[in-house]
Amino acid sequence: MGQSYEALLSKALQSGDQEKIKAVFGEIYGAYAKLVFFSLSRYLKDEEDMKDVTNDAFLAFFSHAEEVRGSVKYYLVSTAKNLALNRLKKDKKANFTDSIEEYGDASPQDGSLIYHEFVNDLRAVLSEEATRIVLLRAVDGLAFAEIGKKLSITEDAARMAYQRAKRKFRQSKRGKRYGK
Repeated sequence: MGQSYEALLSKALQSGDQEKIKAVFGEIYGAYAKLVFFSLSRYLKDEEDMKDVTNDAFLAFFSHAEEVRGSVKYYLVSTAKNLALNRLKKDKKANFTDSIEEYGDASPQDGSLIYHEFVNDLRAVLSEEATRIVLLRAVDGLAFAEIGKKLSITEDAARMAYQRAKRKFRQSKRGKRYGK
């Protein structure tokens, strides 16, 4: 190939010719898809997640191609890395609630032993208010604004109290029983 992908992309976009643009995108995908996929193995272990993030990185590239300055390769790899890190961050946040939601059928209404064990574990580690905030958020699924209203505190105060309680509970011996 005589010209860089950056130059080919620039010419195709300037021409406005959809066939040229599709052809250049096809070349770029063929040249970098495997690289992007394998670069994700540092961050993601699941092959399906790696495929999803690779596709998301190319979609972001195709959506913002006119704005890309510099190396297409760098843009794709760094976009994929950021998407993977965002996914990990989201998954890490979700793990706490997911481990609680495994007991989703265990609600206060049905008197479930698992629910009561969970509440007792929360109370052993957290204050009564922190326990209530965790239950309102994780079990009842209330938004922070709703929790704040219910407890006469601000939305931000509810969010911060939940984050602190979640961190404290995760680090406790009892909290470790519920996963990450």
